[in-house]
Amino acid sequence: QREMLAAERGELKANFEEVEISALIEDVIQQIKHHQVSKGKQIINANTNQEVFIKTDAVLLKRVLLNMLKNAVEASLKAMQISIGVKNESKDAIEIWVKNETLMTRDIQLQIFQRSFSTKDETRGIGTYSIKMFTEQYLNGKVSFVSNEEERTVFSVFLPKN
Repeated sequence: QREMLAAERGELKANFEEVEISALIEDVIQQIKHHQVSKGKQIINANTNQEVFIKTDAVLLKRVLLNMLKNAVEASLKAMQISIGVKNESKDAIEIWVKNETLMTRDIQLQIFQRSFSTKDETRGIGTYSIKMFTEQYLNGKVSFVSNEEERTVFSVFLPKN
Protein backbone atom coordinates (compact mmCIF):
# COMPACT_ATOMS: atom_id res chain seq x y z
CA GLN A 1 0.00 0.00 0.00
CA ARG A 2 2.82 2.40 0.92
CA GLU A 3 4.59 1.53 -2.33
CA MET A 4 1.39 2.27 -4.24
CA LEU A 5 1.01 5.73 -2.69
CA ALA A 6 4.67 6.55 -3.37
CA ALA A 7 4.19 5.45 -6.98
CA GLU A 8 1.13 7.67 -7.40
CA ARG A 9 3.12 10.64 -6.07
CA GLY A 10 5.97 9.88 -8.48
CA GLU A 11 8.32 9.11 -5.58
CA LEU A 12 8.98 5.44 -6.33
CA LYS A 13 12.43 4.60 -7.69
CA ALA A 14 12.70 1.75 -10.15
CA ASN A 15 15.78 -0.47 -9.81
CA PHE A 16 16.62 -1.74 -13.30
CA GLU A 17 18.74 -4.87 -13.63
CA GLU A 18 19.05 -7.83 -15.98
CA VAL A 19 16.08 -10.16 -15.37
CA GLU A 20 15.34 -13.57 -16.90
CA ILE A 21 11.61 -13.46 -17.62
CA SER A 22 10.86 -17.20 -17.88
CA ALA A 23 12.15 -17.78 -14.34
CA LEU A 24 10.17 -14.80 -13.05
CA ILE A 25 6.99 -16.17 -14.68
CA GLU A 26 7.56 -19.60 -13.11
CA ASP A 27 8.05 -17.95 -9.70
CA VAL A 28 4.77 -16.04 -10.12
CA ILE A 29 2.93 -19.23 -11.14
CA GLN A 30 4.20 -21.10 -8.08
CA GLN A 31 3.17 -18.26 -5.79
CA ILE A 32 -0.38 -18.08 -7.22
CA LYS A 33 -0.79 -21.89 -7.25
CA HIS A 34 -0.56 -21.88 -3.46
CA HIS A 35 -3.20 -19.16 -3.17
CA GLN A 36 -6.75 -20.14 -2.16
CA VAL A 37 -8.27 -18.63 -5.34
CA SER A 38 -6.36 -21.16 -7.48
CA LYS A 39 -8.09 -24.20 -6.01
CA GLY A 40 -9.51 -26.37 -8.79
CA LYS A 41 -8.09 -24.18 -11.58
CA GLN A 42 -5.37 -25.06 -14.03
CA ILE A 43 -2.51 -22.57 -14.50
CA ILE A 44 -0.40 -23.26 -17.58
CA ASN A 45 3.09 -21.92 -18.25
CA ALA A 46 2.94 -21.41 -22.02
CA ASN A 47 6.66 -20.68 -22.35
CA THR A 48 8.76 -22.77 -24.69
CA ASN A 49 11.64 -22.85 -22.17
CA GLN A 50 13.40 -20.08 -24.03
CA GLU A 51 15.39 -17.69 -21.89
CA VAL A 52 14.37 -14.07 -22.33
CA PHE A 53 16.48 -11.40 -20.65
CA ILE A 54 15.46 -7.76 -20.29
CA LYS A 55 16.52 -4.82 -18.16
CA THR A 56 13.68 -4.05 -15.76
CA ASP A 57 12.76 -3.71 -12.10
CA ALA A 58 12.19 -7.33 -11.03
CA VAL A 59 10.19 -6.41 -7.91
CA LEU A 60 7.75 -4.14 -9.75
CA LEU A 61 7.40 -6.51 -12.70
CA LYS A 62 6.71 -9.43 -10.35
CA ARG A 63 4.00 -7.35 -8.68
CA VAL A 64 2.46 -6.58 -12.09
CA LEU A 65 2.50 -10.25 -13.14
CA LEU A 66 1.09 -11.42 -9.80
CA ASN A 67 -1.81 -8.99 -10.21
CA MET A 68 -2.40 -10.07 -13.82
CA LEU A 69 -2.39 -13.78 -12.97
CA LYS A 70 -4.41 -13.40 -9.77
CA ASN A 71 -7.08 -11.39 -11.62
CA ALA A 72 -7.30 -14.06 -14.32
CA VAL A 73 -7.57 -16.84 -11.73
CA GLU A 74 -10.23 -14.96 -9.74
CA ALA A 75 -12.25 -14.34 -12.92
CA SER A 76 -12.16 -18.02 -13.87
CA LEU A 77 -14.51 -20.78 -12.79
CA LYS A 78 -13.32 -24.14 -11.44
CA ALA A 79 -11.71 -26.39 -14.07
CA MET A 80 -11.02 -23.42 -16.35
CA GLN A 81 -7.55 -22.99 -17.77
CA ILE A 82 -5.43 -19.87 -17.25
CA SER A 83 -2.20 -19.46 -19.21
CA ILE A 84 0.75 -17.10 -19.00
CA GLY A 85 3.63 -16.69 -21.40
CA VAL A 86 6.23 -14.43 -22.94
CA LYS A 87 7.11 -13.82 -26.56
CA ASN A 88 9.51 -11.63 -28.44
CA GLU A 89 7.29 -8.88 -29.81
CA SER A 90 10.14 -7.38 -31.85
CA LYS A 91 13.92 -7.11 -31.63
CA ASP A 92 13.43 -4.33 -29.07
CA ALA A 93 10.43 -5.50 -27.01
CA ILE A 94 8.75 -8.47 -25.37
CA GLU A 95 5.12 -9.24 -24.58
CA ILE A 96 4.11 -11.01 -21.38
CA TRP A 97 0.50 -12.15 -21.56
CA VAL A 98 -2.09 -13.79 -19.33
CA LYS A 99 -5.15 -15.46 -20.84
CA ASN A 100 -8.33 -16.81 -19.29
CA GLU A 101 -11.49 -18.26 -20.81
CA THR A 102 -14.01 -15.79 -19.38
CA LEU A 103 -15.31 -12.69 -21.15
CA MET A 104 -15.70 -9.17 -19.80
CA THR A 105 -18.81 -7.16 -20.56
CA ARG A 106 -18.35 -3.88 -22.42
CA ASP A 107 -19.08 -1.77 -19.31
CA ILE A 108 -16.37 -3.61 -17.36
CA GLN A 109 -13.92 -3.16 -20.24
CA LEU A 110 -14.51 0.60 -20.22
CA GLN A 111 -13.68 0.90 -16.50
CA ILE A 112 -11.00 -1.76 -16.11
CA PHE A 113 -8.02 0.53 -15.40
CA GLN A 114 -9.80 2.99 -13.09
CA ARG A 115 -8.32 3.20 -9.59
CA SER A 116 -11.25 1.99 -7.50
CA PHE A 117 -13.04 -0.20 -10.04
CA SER A 118 -13.63 -3.82 -9.03
CA THR A 119 -15.91 -6.62 -10.10
CA LYS A 120 -15.57 -8.02 -6.58
CA ASP A 121 -16.34 -5.68 -3.68
CA GLU A 122 -15.71 -2.07 -2.74
CA THR A 123 -12.58 -2.88 -0.71
CA ARG A 124 -10.81 -4.02 -3.89
CA GLY A 125 -10.02 -2.28 -7.14
CA ILE A 126 -6.34 -1.40 -7.41
CA GLY A 127 -5.15 -4.53 -9.26
CA THR A 128 -5.57 -3.48 -12.88
CA TYR A 129 -4.94 0.16 -11.98
CA SER A 130 -1.57 -0.77 -10.44
CA ILE A 131 -0.71 -3.02 -13.41
CA LYS A 132 -1.10 -0.04 -15.74
CA MET A 133 0.57 2.50 -13.43
CA PHE A 134 3.66 0.42 -12.60
CA THR A 135 4.10 -0.76 -16.20
CA GLU A 136 3.61 2.56 -17.93
CA GLN A 137 5.07 5.00 -15.38
CA TYR A 138 7.94 2.93 -13.96
CA LEU A 139 8.80 0.05 -16.31
CA ASN A 140 8.65 2.07 -19.57
CA GLY A 141 6.08 -0.34 -20.98
CA LYS A 142 2.51 -0.50 -22.23
CA VAL A 143 -0.52 -2.50 -21.08
CA SER A 144 -3.42 -3.65 -23.23
CA PHE A 145 -6.16 -6.24 -23.20
CA VAL A 146 -8.71 -7.89 -25.45
CA SER A 147 -11.86 -9.68 -24.41
CA ASN A 148 -13.86 -11.27 -27.20
CA GLU A 149 -15.30 -14.62 -28.30
CA GLU A 150 -12.36 -15.48 -30.52
CA GLU A 151 -9.43 -14.67 -28.21
CA ARG A 152 -11.25 -14.80 -24.84
CA THR A 153 -9.64 -12.40 -22.30
CA VAL A 154 -5.94 -11.63 -22.67
CA PHE A 155 -4.01 -8.98 -20.74
CA SER A 156 -0.62 -8.07 -22.19
CA VAL A 157 2.35 -6.12 -20.90
CA PHE A 158 4.81 -4.89 -23.53
CA LEU A 159 8.29 -4.06 -22.21
CA PRO A 160 11.49 -2.84 -23.84
CA LYS A 161 14.39 -5.30 -23.78
CA ASN A 162 16.90 -2.64 -22.70
